[in-house]
Amino acid sequence: MTITSSLPSKHANRVVLGGIIAKPPQTRYSPAGIAITRFLLAHESAHQEAGYPRQAHGQMLVVVAGELGLGPLRHAKGGETVGIEGFLNQVRSAQGQSRWVLHAQHIEWYT
Repeated sequence: MTITSSLPSKHANRVVLGGIIAKPPQTRYSPAGIAITRFLLAHESAHQEAGYPRQAHGQMLVVVAGELGLGPLRHAKGGETVGIEGFLNQVRSAQGQSRWVLHAQHIEWYT
């Protein structure tokens, strides 16, 4: 018996999330000289779940490595609407707390 699915493989890690840049992005450089840009993405959306309306909202840290962070993102002031495509990675703070971070591989700008 063969099972087919439109879902990605069990090892897939691909996220598409839209929202508003909550505050101006900040860029620093790694010891290897790679630009690392970070910003908070604020998201709000409405969904149906089990037949009931549901609101989804929150903020997620977005990390952009390399040239992608040095384009239009460099001039963002906060408040711009964007779509982010990338992957999730869990990071741990110095205090031992972990959180998910969205690593952007593509940014779409909406006007």
